[in-house]
Amino acid sequence: MATLEGMATRWPAHLAVSPMTPPDADTVANWRYDGPWAVYNLNGHAPQRIDAFWTVRAASDGELIGFFCVGAEARVPGLEEIDGILDLGWGMSPDWVGRGLGRLFGAGVLHAVRNLFDSNQIRAVVQSWNERGIRVLTTLDFEHRSTHVCVQGDHPVRYDVLVRDMRNRSSLV
Repeated sequence: MATLEGMATRWPAHLAVSPMTPPDADTVANWRYDGPWAVYNLNGHAPQRIDAFWTVRAASDGELIGFFCVGAEARVPGLEEIDGILDLGWGMSPDWVGRGLGRLFGAGVLHAVRNLFDSNQIRAVVQSWNERGIRVLTTLDFEHRSTHVCVQGDHPVRYDVLVRDMRNRSSLV
């Protein structure tokens, strides 16, 4: 893969998905996002229940592109579990963010989720200010269902709640 200042310049031809390991969790915990996306920084706090997390890597060289999580680990405080709906969260490495590749990453995650889990619907939440994240989800056929407000860090945070029907879909891209 060609590089520019140590960063990959094109999207990997194939992605590989595997359960997250403790070293992967430590890597993700130390990713740093700039600007308003800094709210997604984990500040060195690795996920505690990595059994609900999966990594997404470039199949060719193993570069960690991102991760996804499911179930309770993907829900924000106060968002209740709903029977028949799988909660999904994901994050891309800061090296890949902001380069117009979110839809490709999301399609790869949805393909993996379809193969790993039996669910008719998938729910994702995105902070309401994050228009870029919401746009990625809507281009992947997620539909806005509601908003949810919870308290995080002593202040209210508003989320858009989006759901995607996984039934009768032959293609994710």
